[in-house]
Amino acid sequence: MSGMNDIEYELWLKDQSKSSTAEMQAAGLCSPAPAGSVLLQIQTEIGTWARATFPTATKESWVAHLRREVEELANSHAPDEAADCLILLLGHAHINGYDLLAAALAKMEVNRNRTWGKPDYEGVVEHIEKPNNSGQPRLADTTKKE
Repeated sequence: MSGMNDIEYELWLKDQSKSSTAEMQAAGLCSPAPAGSVLLQIQTEIGTWARATFPTATKESWVAHLRREVEELANSHAPDEAADCLILLLGHAHINGYDLLAAALAKMEVNRNRTWGKPDYEGVVEHIEKPNNSGQPRLADTTKKE
C-alpha cells in the first residue's frame, strides 16, 4: 500500500464522500479490503438495510445519531452500545461509498508514522502535529474544557 502523509490523508478525508473506494484505491490512498472481506459484506448488508429503512437520513443526521450512540456507550460500556456505533459507522461508509476497512487500514498506516504525545487530563493520547511556522511542534489543547 502506498503510504500517506498527514496532509495527503487530511485531503483524502475531506474528499472521501465524493470519491468511491475504487477511486481511492486507484490513487494509492488505500488498499482494498481482503477479497471476500466479511466486514465489507456486513457493511453492504447494513448499508442496504439503512437506505431502505431510513431513506430521508442525511450525512448530518447519520453523524448526530452516532454521537448519541457514542454517549450511550460512554455511559454504559455495554456491548450492544458498541455494536450500535459499529452499525452506524458501517452504514455511513456504505451510504457514502467508501470501504470502512480499507479506510481504517490506510489510517493505521498514517498513525504508525506519527509521533504521540503524553496523556491529557482524561488519559487521551493524541499525535503531535507537524511544527508550525515557528518550528515548534503543535500539541492538542490538553486542558479541561468547562
